[in-house]
Amino acid sequence: MEWHFGYNCRYYLPSIDRCRILIDKYRQRKDLTEKKWFSAKDAMVYLNLTCNELIKKVKSNEINVKRQKDGKFMFQFLSSWQWDDCPSKDTGGQCFYFEPHDSEKISCIADLRNIDRSKHPNMDIKASEEELKQLENEFIDLIGGNVKFA
Repeated sequence: MEWHFGYNCRYYLPSIDRCRILIDKYRQRKDLTEKKWFSAKDAMVYLNLTCNELIKKVKSNEINVKRQKDGKFMFQFLSSWQWDDCPSKDTGGQCFYFEPHDSEKISCIADLRNIDRSKHPNMDIKASEEELKQLENEFIDLIGGNVKFA
């Protein structure tokens, strides 16, 4: 019997320790969702959006936005956060949705101590730092004087 680890899976989202398959499945079930606030990067990873797609969803009121006192923007939408974490991220096991990625893999959880998680093949968000700055400027223009501070 072979044990799989979330870190080795192409559906594992290491920046938020979630499973893309479970996010997509459970967000469709209203009984498993609740409103939650996310940073811009986490919102784009969680919803699998580009900067422009995130802006469109905010403009159409599908996603709420607020600006914190430190100037950072937070985004609120329905998530299945309590249900969509990767069940094999910390202990390994058998996962029905497991599909290996083609980069470096771990053979036991102890291997995570020596791996730079920022180099995980699934870490790519669909935005560069430049695009994120542009996103912030767009939201400053978009909500202008109607900024809600957290």
